[in-house]
Amino acid sequence: MSAEFSDVQFLKRLNSADKKVRASATKHMGLAGRRLLRDALMEPKTVPLKEGTLRGAGAVHVNNQMVATAEELGYPQTASGKEDGAPADSIGLPIGKDSITATVGFNTAYAARSHEHQEFNFTEPGSGGKYLERPLLENAERYPKIVATGIRKDVFG
Repeated sequence: MSAEFSDVQFLKRLNSADKKVRASATKHMGLAGRRLLRDALMEPKTVPLKEGTLRGAGAVHVNNQMVATAEELGYPQTASGKEDGAPADSIGLPIGKDSITATVGFNTAYAARSHEHQEFNFTEPGSGGKYLERPLLENAERYPKIVATGIRKDVFG
């Protein structure tokens, strides 16, 4: 009795599975980032609102490619009609060759300052600092589950 094992066929199938998992992970990292952006915009303490520029500047990037914007969630780029604060097309972070990285952020000159300084007098009730960090920490289990569940469904049906 003998058995044959073709490493060529095995590696071909393994490579195919790897591509499927990576494509699914990329897609679902975007969905998890979109959920974090939604949580930052809609769950108290929300992103501060004065004219709407900061809220409208929110975006999700996966491996430096924009996959979602605050506008898609109902927040126009600016309520005042100004052109500043548009979501960045690419954030230019160095991404490792085998990494899949989602980034959620707001593209204004004052986004980081308003996020870090909770003592500021925010004009809208329910808004305030740590508007991105707070939902990330409060829902720390939610976002990875979005990715894991999505991969499981895509790969195993």
